[in-house]
Amino acid sequence: MRAAFIAEGKSERALIGVLEQLCRRAGVDEVEIEWAQDLLVHFDRLGKQLGPRIQTLLTHDPDFDLLFIHRDADQAGLEARRAEIDEALASCPGSPGCVRVIPVRETEAWLLADPRPLRDVVGNPGRSNDLGLPRKPAQIEACSDPKQALRDSLARASLSSRKHKLKTLTNTQFGEFRARLLEQLDIDGPVTKLDSWQRLLEELESACAWLAQRELPD
Repeated sequence: MRAAFIAEGKSERALIGVLEQLCRRAGVDEVEIEWAQDLLVHFDRLGKQLGPRIQTLLTHDPDFDLLFIHRDADQAGLEARRAEIDEALASCPGSPGCVRVIPVRETEAWLLADPRPLRDVVGNPGRSNDLGLPRKPAQIEACSDPKQALRDSLARASLSSRKHKLKTLTNTQFGEFRARLLEQLDIDGPVTKLDSWQRLLEELESACAWLAQRELPD
């Protein structure tokens, strides 16, 4: 299976390996998900409108079995983002199947479900101090600013003792930690309790089953 990943920002690139894992688990033995920005050097200059981005990509390279399209739910909400992606696809005749990747409210929310990797990624696995993480799945997806919540929790995780003063992470540090956390996201871990993750799994498994059925001989 050959797929393309169209995302809001560059940092979501770290999700490619996770999506490939999920595809293999769904029964796709050979899978390659390509980053749209690598396929078109001017992709980032196409603006934020999803329809033109999809159409330009498919005009350049129409040979994809599947598209993965990422949009943070943000304040608009999950259903609004789903409709937005569907509308963009409808404006692009001949589009392949699509899996909508929509974290609620931001991608960082998927990293707030499990404190253990946060301690590991900052090199402080032995600590057990409170990281200030939401305790229930519904609280995670209701968090108004998951990015800031993750930044604050990583700062707490990096403390070596209660006596040390909390330090603000630099943007570079945060970006590196975030990328590593996404790359190492446990697809069997606490993230599975989040509604947005469950929606992703349902769509992905359905798309993979559709592709398998399509490839059966007549």
